[in-house]
Amino acid sequence: MRLVLVLLVFFGLANAVEPSGPLARAQASAATPAVRMTFVQTKQLAMLEQPLVTAGVVEIDRAHARLRWEFTGQAVLILADNHLRRWGADGREEDLGANPSATALIGQFQALLSGSWATLGDLFTISESADGTAILLRAKTPDLGRFVSAITVVVDDAGFPQSLTLAADTGDSTVYTFAAADPTWQPNPARFMGP
Repeated sequence: MRLVLVLLVFFGLANAVEPSGPLARAQASAATPAVRMTFVQTKQLAMLEQPLVTAGVVEIDRAHARLRWEFTGQAVLILADNHLRRWGADGREEDLGANPSATALIGQFQALLSGSWATLGDLFTISESADGTAILLRAKTPDLGRFVSAITVVVDDAGFPQSLTLAADTGDSTVYTFAAADPTWQPNPARFMGP
């Protein structure tokens, strides 16, 4: 659920409300036909003393409607040809079968590629920080708040995220810290075929 929300927010903010400030910058970055960004995910779970830290990369090829979300040394998710595939840490492809969460993820990935995020405003109240650096989202329902009650996205001058912080009512939090986006990256079709 959290990965779906991260993807939804990460690429969908630009079309959620009338843009200004960081929202306008995010909208401009959404027009980039291909982009690659590395990230570090830091999860702080209320039941654990130490955070869980994972590196990764997201690659988007909008021209060919392909997306790759990789947690380095762990899982790889690829959407290509309207088909979602997942590989585990052992490099074996997992059978997603009729998994309802996989079906939902396909819809979210497709929305990332198309840029249509009409439902984002149904889930969150969206605003901008007073200093003009961040986009703030607050869950509209307590059910959503169990997974993520607040999201803060700090964007750079070009509109690409620098950090994305998810907080849940349970006390859990997940922070994605992104290296500078590479909008000059040229997609390699092989990267969208598997690990």
